[in-house]
This record gives sequence, structure tokens and C-alpha cells, in this order.
Amino acid sequence: MSNAIVWSVGGLRHIVGDWENIASDTLDMIDVGLGVFDQNYRLIYANAPFRDLRGYSNDLCSVGVSLEALLEHSALRGDFGPGDPNALVQARLDEIAAATDRFVEHVRPDGQALQIRYQRRDDGGLTITYRDQTAEKHAQQALALSEERYSLVSQAADEAIYDWEVGTEHFFASPRLDELLGHEISGSTKPMEAWRELVHPDDLDRYVENIRCHFKDESNALEQEYRVRTRDGDFHWVHDRGAVVRDEAGHVLRLVGAVRDVTEIRAAEANLAATQRRLVSSLSSLSDGILMVDAERRVELFNQRYVEIFSAAAGQDASSIIWVGRNFFDMIRDGYDMGMFEPHPDGADAWIENRLKAWENPMSQWELELANGSWILLNERELPDGGRISIYTDVTEIKRREAEADAARQRFEEAIEAISSGFALWDAQDRLVISNTRFRAYFSDIADIVVPGNTFSEIISAGIERGLFPAAAGDVDGYLEKIAEKRLRADATVREQFVNNLWLQITDHRTQDGGIVSIYTDVTELKERQEEVARQSALLQLTLENMGQGISLVDKDLRTMAFNQKFLELMGFPANDFQPGFTMEQAFRWNAERGEYGPGDIDQQVAERLELAAKFQAHQFQRTKPDGTVLEIVGIPIDGGGMVSTYTDITERKAAEDGMRAALDEFNAVSEHIDYGILFTGSDLRARIVNKAFRDLWGMDQAFIDTAPHMRDVIEFNKNTGLYGITKDQWDTWLTGRLAAIEAGAVPPTEIVRGDGKVLTYQVVALPDGGRMMTYFDITELKTREVEAARARDAAETALADLRKAQERLVQSEKMASLGQLTAGIAHEIKNPLNFINNFSKLSAEMLEELEEIIEEPIKALDEEDRYDAEDLFETVRDNLGKIAQHGQRADSIVKNMLLHSRDGPSERQLVNLNAITEEALNLAYHGARAEDQSFNIDIVKELDGELGEIECYQQDLMRVFLNLITNGMYAATMHNTGSDAHEPRISLTTRSAGHVAEIEIRDNGMGIPTEVREKIFLPFFTTKPAGEGTGLGLSLSYDIVVKQHGGTLTVDSDPGKYTAFTVSLPMPKRQE
Repeated sequence: MSNAIVWSVGGLRHIVGDWENIASDTLDMIDVGLGVFDQNYRLIYANAPFRDLRGYSNDLCSVGVSLEALLEHSALRGDFGPGDPNALVQARLDEIAAATDRFVEHVRPDGQALQIRYQRRDDGGLTITYRDQTAEKHAQQALALSEERYSLVSQAADEAIYDWEVGTEHFFASPRLDELLGHEISGSTKPMEAWRELVHPDDLDRYVENIRCHFKDESNALEQEYRVRTRDGDFHWVHDRGAVVRDEAGHVLRLVGAVRDVTEIRAAEANLAATQRRLVSSLSSLSDGILMVDAERRVELFNQRYVEIFSAAAGQDASSIIWVGRNFFDMIRDGYDMGMFEPHPDGADAWIENRLKAWENPMSQWELELANGSWILLNERELPDGGRISIYTDVTEIKRREAEADAARQRFEEAIEAISSGFALWDAQDRLVISNTRFRAYFSDIADIVVPGNTFSEIISAGIERGLFPAAAGDVDGYLEKIAEKRLRADATVREQFVNNLWLQITDHRTQDGGIVSIYTDVTELKERQEEVARQSALLQLTLENMGQGISLVDKDLRTMAFNQKFLELMGFPANDFQPGFTMEQAFRWNAERGEYGPGDIDQQVAERLELAAKFQAHQFQRTKPDGTVLEIVGIPIDGGGMVSTYTDITERKAAEDGMRAALDEFNAVSEHIDYGILFTGSDLRARIVNKAFRDLWGMDQAFIDTAPHMRDVIEFNKNTGLYGITKDQWDTWLTGRLAAIEAGAVPPTEIVRGDGKVLTYQVVALPDGGRMMTYFDITELKTREVEAARARDAAETALADLRKAQERLVQSEKMASLGQLTAGIAHEIKNPLNFINNFSKLSAEMLEELEEIIEEPIKALDEEDRYDAEDLFETVRDNLGKIAQHGQRADSIVKNMLLHSRDGPSERQLVNLNAITEEALNLAYHGARAEDQSFNIDIVKELDGELGEIECYQQDLMRVFLNLITNGMYAATMHNTGSDAHEPRISLTTRSAGHVAEIEIRDNGMGIPTEVREKIFLPFFTTKPAGEGTGLGLSLSYDIVVKQHGGTLTVDSDPGKYTAFTVSLPMPKRQE
């Protein structure tokens, strides 16, 4: 047993060592150099690529060497370029110290390109990686081969056996248990309690709970790890595995198990986990994906880059399907379902099957296209234990560049075939590399010689021998030497050769690798055209010299191609200084120096004109020379660049035009201030002169007039404004007639009325030159004054008639005033006897009561019949006296109201109960109507607001208002003839409070007020009653009393044939809170 224990511990140490070897070997396999430095920048670890990529020897790049020493070695070797090595080293150390994560691209003098990454670790150390990017410009090289990977050796058991009889507390253990712990558990009286006391306090609850669950048959076996205290006080980790023995009833009889010390295994596992973490940390800095799979195809190790590659391919986070211990093929099937890979035509199963075949026959390198279009170079190797190590390198950029190179090559071949010239590419040894069809066609007689690989001299010599180069006859060597001299310069100088009855224009260009590109252009036709151009140029020059204008022709480079003598004369250019081919800069500078452009910087004047001329824009302008000559210069651009310009002396014409323009300006100045519209046209009926009055009259702006519109356009300008008052279906006919009248000649003054009400007089006069003059006078104001004068006359006559009616009404008013005075007199005369009647009726009632008391006893003494008669007589007299008093008081109230109504001028303001005076006015109006007509009857409806309260007012005047409105309402209700016997006259009186306003509504069901007269009813002397029945002053006076005296409102609402309602609104005093 003890030998097994030693072997187990040694196996664990071997495993830890194996992991370190695996990590080192794995890092040596990758093509990224990895160097790990401590806080003092001293090397802890460096893989082989780190040394190889920088050319460090094993002796130099050893553990403990400083980063400064390595950089100094590189500087002295010239890796950092020229300069002081110490300064170069210090500069890099400063850059490294200043950054936490920095990428640097570095090209060594030997052409090797490295990508360097300096990454600061959390412990203050430094990780440096080198990636050789040189090979990536062509193709991704295979990843370094992985070393063998060792399988973990299964641990041999090293256990102590125990048997616990639960019921008797008898405990048996093998001697190994006491050796393991240094305690004699077997000899203890209470062994299980002694055992529990040895269990670590942090593990005790879990230990007891696991035993309890197993005893309750909640687990098939008891297996757990926990810590126990040894004799020396240390805690050891033990692995405890056991099982219970039960009786037939299921009760626990015994617990049998085995315990082994796993402390060193635990420590080894911790070291192993730390090693794995260091390995994963190192691999995480790599740009390649790393995946390790064991012999059972379970994932053992992967880095973050592996997850990133396939997350990008899936378009989502793939970490949910990638974990250690997972079956590799289950993982990639999930990846297929997530869309990482290009779909297989036969589905996922077929794709997995193909992957299995690749797994059984691993290749060192093969390419895999992912669903997102990226390409991965997979370097997959089988390990001795049957596992796999795979390195995934993203070669998308390399694939793209290869594709671009293929496409560029194809485009190049297509391009040289598409050009119209012959093309030939020669290498640095002057051998033909490639040529297009047209080049070979030029040398068709030596097609067997014009093939890739033959030199230029071989091809030309064969052509000379076969007569393709007539100019070489008699001097072949000299001809070849002459061609070689021009050709080898390869500076794009144009040379011409007559080959096989064709004129070829040849240019040679040097390539970067020392080769030559030759372009052969057939210019035979161009040669013939040049001869024709020479003949035409002579003819052109003859024509130019016979023109009365100066003319010049410049090319796209602003160089004169042709000009005539007149041009030189007009511009004042000396013929000796301005020969054919002179530049526009020479001409501009000549003019500037002579002051043609006025004062200023000459260079700036020349530069400005050159800049404008280079735009080749069509132009026409006039220029006055210092001697007063006026030139009209017209320039017309030529396709492809260049300009033809004409120069005309217009000095005399200019003077005539200036005189004419001055006269026209005077005429325009006069016409612009005339207040009637004027329009002049030419014989083509296009507007030439239009004054401001015409434009304003028809709403036209100057921009429209400046277009010289035809009369049709002038008239149609207001087609849709309605000014002509012509409908759309009549427009064309009307317009045709209008234009015909204008074309016919003179049109006499005609009066027209526009749609906006303006009245115009319109006249057309035919002019001697065939044009027309049209005038438009606005006589709207004149017409308006005529209408106003007629209206004034009519108004005066109407006012006279109204005055006569007013006089009649005033007479009636005087009558009413006299009647009021008479009423007041009558009321005063009646007042005295009425007071006598009221007083004596009251006195008689009192005396009757005294008499009744006096004769009470004598009456009792009468017999029953006489006593009844006496009492009945007393009662009858008493009732009669009460009626006399009641009617006397009523008559007194009527008299008081008559006196109030007959008074002149407002009374004093006083607090009055609105409900009382409105009700009194209603009663007074009703009894007044009954007094005039005993048959008068009307239905009265009262809705009085009991909370209305009092207002301060002129009581007598408000009584007049209410009495007038109620009287009018009763009149309207009784005079309404509906043609039905069912109509019952009705008047309603309503009072209500609306905030701080009291409203009194008087509504009747009469004939209503027509809409057309509703706004007139408050005017003085306006009445709807028949003549003699009303003065027309009642509502006017009522309105003044309510609005002017009391600050209220008087409104009317009426529905003709149904009702009329007058509403009086009066301000109420604010209530005290």
C-alpha cells in the first residue's frame, strides 16, 4: 500500500511536469514569438519563435537576461536603422514604459516585417509577442508542429478501510487509517465522535449532511472530500467513499468505506490549474485560434481567439457552445446550426460526415471558408495519445489579395487586348514577356519569331531579314544601333518607324524591375491627315486674311494656332513679336505692360486673365482701348479645348448706340413717371417698352418684361387671376379676337371693367414701323366719384323723406308728452278722493268693530233669527269695507305708477328689488292692455330667481324699459296670426343671476323679428308697427337706459314665426364675504 502511495505522488509530479512541457512545447509550435518579462524587464520565459524571429542566440536569450540587453543587441545589428544605439534603445524603452497595450510595425534591414505587441500584465510584468508578417504577403505558412501530449496516468488507490456498526457504535478500521491521521480512532470508546472532532469546522456540516442523505437513501453511495486534523495539527484532504448495509426493513446497520489521503493530489491539481491558467494566459495574447481535443474527442483547451473567430462567423456570441470537456463534434454541429459554416447541399449530417473523414486523415494545412466569408488556414496535428491540436489562422486578407492579384492579372490581359495600340512587355534581359494581338498583327510576317522568350534584337533582326524595315536596307547594324539608343532610354520619347507599309508611332517606358513597356500606335492615317491639314491650313490662312474682322484660334494649351493680320492691327501687336504659336500669356502681358487693363499689379492682371481663359467659356464683351477704340470680342469654345475669337471695331456703332440709348433713357424716365399704362411693341408684337404704371396695373414684374414677351404672353399673364372676367371655355375665343384686334391696327378708346372692379379705358395706336402703342387709363376713381355723387343725391332725398317722418314722429311724441302731463294731472286729481276713500274705509272698519262691541249684549238678547240677521249684516258690511280698502290700495298703486311713468328725466339711483319692479311692470302692462281692450287675454309665465337680490339703479327708467319690452311682447304675441285657432298668446318673464350680472329675459311667442331688420330695431324712429301705432323711440330709449345709464347690455334673439326674446343684463353690486 505504501509503495502505491509513493507511486501516486510521483505520478502527480510527473503530470505537473508534463503540463509544463506541453505548455512549453505548444508555445514553441506557434509562429508567434512570445517573451514574458518580470517587473524589472528580465526574461522569465521565451519560446523558440521569439528567439528565431529576432535572431537571438540561446545563450543571449536566456532566462534572466534584461530587455535592455536584447534591444541593445538589435540596435548594434542595425535593426533600428542609423543612429546612436544607446539613444535608439532608450527611445524604445520609453515607448514601452508609456503604453499598456501597444502594437508596432517594424521592418528589419533584411526585409523581414514584424508586428510587435507590448502588453502590460496586471502584476507589472511585460509580455512581448512577435509576428512575422512577411509570409502573409504571399501565403500563410504552416503553424509550428505540436509536441507529443501525454495522457494523465490514473492514480493507484491508497486507502484505509473502515466498518462502522451504527447501532452498537462498534468501529473497525485498518491500520492505515491510524497511520494516515496519527490518531488511534479504532481504540476510541466513541470513535465516530472522535472522528467528527477531527473534521475541519468548515467541512463538518457538509460531511454530516452527506451522511444523513445517504442514510435516508437519497444517494446510492457516500463519496466526498473533506479535511481532517492530523496529530501534528495540520489538516489533510481525504477522499471518503462508502456505502451502507441495510436490513430487510431498510434500516441502516453498517457503514463500510475507504479513506485515502488526497492532500498531494489536491496540491498537484492546484499547481496544474495554475499551469493551465499561465498557458491560457499566454495563448490569449496570440492572434491565432488554439484548440486541443483529447482522444475521446473532448475539448481540453482553447483560447479566446478561437471563440472570437467562430463568433464572428456565426454573427453571435459562440461562447455558449464552447466549453472544456464538450464533445468536439457536438460542438461543431451546434456551430453549423448557428450558421458558422457554409451550408452543405445535403444538410448537417453530410457536413459532419465529411468533417469526420478529415478528422481520421488530418492534414498539416487546409483551408476552410466560414459563413461570414472569412477564410481560415487550419493546421491540425494528431498527438500520440490520439488527441488533436489545431491552430486556426485567419487568412481572409491573404485570400483577398490573391483574388485581387488574379483579377488584376485577368484585367491586365483584357486591358492590353482592348487597347487600340500594339502592346509589348519586355523583361530586364529584354526578352518578350507578353504582347497583344495588335502588336503581333504589325509583325505578322515574323509571327513565328514574335513569341515570349525571344529578345528584342532577335525579333527586329528577323524582321529586317524579311524586309519589314525598308529604312534598314544597306546598314542593318547602324539601324539596330540607332533604334537601341532611343529605345533603351525608355523615357516615353515618341519615335516613328515605317514597318510593313505602316507608319508606327512608338513610345517606350521603363518598369520598376528594369523591363520595358512598348506601345506601338498605327499613325498611317494620321500622317495622311497631317498632310491634308497642312493644305487646309494654307487655305484657312488665306480666308482669314480676307476677313474684315480680326480672328484668332488658340489650342487647349492657350497657344495660338492661327490668326490674321487684322487681329494684329486691332490689338496693336507687332508682327515681329507675335508670330504663329505665341501664347496667350505673351498677349496678356503685352497689353498689361501698355496699360490696356488699367493700373495694378501686372503679374496679377496676367494671372487673372490666364485663369479665366483656361476655363474656355463662351463670352461676348466690349473693351475700350486707351486710344478710345471700342472692340467687340466674341469667343466660342472648341470641343476638346481651345477657343475661336473674333475682334470687331465697333467704335462708330457704339457712339450711335450710346446716342440712341441716351434718347431712350430720357423717354423711359418720362414714361416711368406717367400715371397711365403704356406698352410699345415691335412689328412682331413683342413688348419693347413697358412703363411702371402698366406693370403695376397688371401686376407684372420687370423680370417678366425683360424677356420681351409676345402680346399673347402679356395677356395670358393674368389668365387665372380673374381680372378679365372671362371663363375658361370662352378664353381661347376671346384671346384670339383680342390679338386680331391688336394686329389689325388702331383700336379706339374702349372702356373695360376688370374682375377686381377697376374700370379702364384701353386704346391701340399703330406705329409707322409696324409696332403698336397701347395705353391704359385707370378711371376707376372717376367712376367711383360719379357713383358716389349719385348715391349722395339719393341719400339726400332719402334723408329728406326721413326728416319728414321724424317730424311726424316728434309731433306724435309731443302728443304723448302732453298725454303724460295730462295723465299726471289726472293722477293727482284722483289721488285726493282716493286717499279719502282709503282713509274712511279704514276708519269705518274700526268704528264697525267698536259698534259691534257696544251692541254685543243687546244682539245676544235678540231671538235667534233676528240675531242671525244682525250678525250677517255686520259680516256683510265688514266684507264690503275690506273690498273698498283693497281696491282703493290697488287704485293708489296704479296712480303712483302713472306718476312715475309720466315724470321727465332720470330719478335718483337707489337700491331696488329687481324681481319686484319687473313683476310690477308685468302687472301694469297687463292691466293697461285690459283697460284698452276688455277681451285682451294672454298666458303669463313667471320664473323669478329668489336669490337675485337688489341692484342700484334708476328705478323709474328701468320701469320704463321693462314696461316697454313687456308691452311690445304682449302686442307681438296677440297680433301673431298663425292661421290656427290653437295659438295661445304667451309671454314669459325670467330673472336669474349669472355671476356678477343680473339677467332679465322677456320672451313672447309672437311673429318674431325678420333677420334683415334685426340690426335696425334699436335705431331711433325705426318701428315695425303700422303707421300711427308706434313712434320707433321705445327700443332706442330702452337701449340708452340699459347701456348708457346702467352699463349693461340689451340683446335680442328671435326665430321668425316662433318667438322673440329680449335679455337685459345689469351689473350687480359685489356681495360682501
